[in-house]
Amino acid sequence: MSPLPRHAVYSASLILFALVISGCGKDEKTTVITQGGGSPPPAPTGLMASSPGSGQVLLDWSFVPVATSYVVYWSSSPGVTQANGNPIPVFAPPFVHECLDNGTMHYYVVSAVNSSGESTISVTEASATPYNRGILDPSFGGQGWVTHDSAALGYGADVGYGITADQAGRILVAGYSRGPADDEMAIWRYESNGYLDATFGQSGVVIHGNAAGGNNDDVGRDIAVDSSGRIYVTGHSFSSGSTWMVVWCYDDAGVLDPSFGAGGIVTEPGAGGATAIGYAVEIDQTGKIVVAGLRDNGTDIDIAIWRYMPDGTPDGTFGSGGFVSHDGAAGGPDERGFDLTIDSANRIVVAGQGTGGVVANAMIVWRFDSVGNIDSSFGSAGVAVYLIPGQSAIGDAVTIESTGRILVAGSSINSGTGDLEMTIWAYDDTGTPEVSFGTGGIVNEVSPAGLPAECRGIAVDALGRIYVAGRGARPVGPRDMILWAFDSNGNPDPSFGSGGFVSHDDARGWALILDACERVLVAGVSGGGDMALWRFH
Repeated sequence: MSPLPRHAVYSASLILFALVISGCGKDEKTTVITQGGGSPPPAPTGLMASSPGSGQVLLDWSFVPVATSYVVYWSSSPGVTQANGNPIPVFAPPFVHECLDNGTMHYYVVSAVNSSGESTISVTEASATPYNRGILDPSFGGQGWVTHDSAALGYGADVGYGITADQAGRILVAGYSRGPADDEMAIWRYESNGYLDATFGQSGVVIHGNAAGGNNDDVGRDIAVDSSGRIYVTGHSFSSGSTWMVVWCYDDAGVLDPSFGAGGIVTEPGAGGATAIGYAVEIDQTGKIVVAGLRDNGTDIDIAIWRYMPDGTPDGTFGSGGFVSHDGAAGGPDERGFDLTIDSANRIVVAGQGTGGVVANAMIVWRFDSVGNIDSSFGSAGVAVYLIPGQSAIGDAVTIESTGRILVAGSSINSGTGDLEMTIWAYDDTGTPEVSFGTGGIVNEVSPAGLPAECRGIAVDALGRIYVAGRGARPVGPRDMILWAFDSNGNPDPSFGSGGFVSHDDARGWALILDACERVLVAGVSGGGDMALWRFH
């Protein structure tokens, strides 16, 4: 249910609210009157607070089945009670408290109400500080961003390709670091304040090389954490003459988990030892590890999905021995899956690219059911294809909203100008373009300078606002990291940054997530070749 206006008068069955309003979010007082017999409801649980925008705090909590409404109590001082807090009647979570002072911490508790009375307040007191959206968070690393170089002691490039957060709010980035001889897969773990977690690996960093035995480059492309805290990274490692897909599994301390695969590692080659690469990893609803990428079948390149049990053995209930592939979606021989997400029915949605016919490259979305069959109820025979003859497009990131709408972020060539543009595609649950989004289901943006741009990551907040990260060109000099924000209809969000975007000089964003407070975390690389991590309000 959408939040209701704060300054409305609410009524439900035998509940009466008498409101005395004194300004917008400033010390209003509300009298709550209840009548009736029986027992009041239990106190709500799971209260959380975040700042979704300037002058706003977003509250959410677990629904109480026997409650007909709620009362939020707030204060600018901790220790909120029903006696000292400012009460606001609310029909249901979530609720947005507006017109607040930016930079001031606000504290909240919540109670539940029915015809028999009001509960005690929630055990948890939640707090949040409203900020202008799109500004760097100075509480993160002292300036809003952190960098790290030479994780593998090679004093070359360090790049962050994938990002996630664990249940403790720690931020994990996967990528690679140039060693003295070759690239090493790297994991960085940061505390929520932006400082490396000294309890993880060596001073907050883990590196690994030679997973496939080829004494050459190893690269981590994505990262996930399961409910027990185990960390999974997928990517690739060079073997003798080809690249093999790899899944690494680490415990919470950053040590390879010997109960997974062979000493904490699973490798998969293409046909006959040919190339295979993992680009994305997720944990499904049953705790199995799902990887999407590409695999050389000996003739051409297919999109590939592997699914593993928690011990690293292939899941025999999925596809053929834990593996499925697909090709020919766009009429050509090659397909690649670059990102995946899993919906509420445990179906696997993959975004990527395929070749075909007169198309240089087509953006493709595939959907597979929970046992690995292509889902014929989606798109055309299980795939949705964005295809413009003679042009090129790619899907680099995918997410599913709570409504079931699928959003894909990537880039495409503008058929009129020939320029590369950041692109978002929207599809409904059946794989049909969501025509109410942007123009015919598509949003395109160039860089702030009106020059080519691309994006690599996407996330959606609790209010349906969309964030994408990537990079864009400027007239002179290197490209910049750009973070764009859009409303749910695909319009640039004017309340975020400068007309819907923020940028950082000479850098590139490769992936993003929203933390528990809905701050935007972007991982990538700075112009100096350092792994970079930004946090924005």
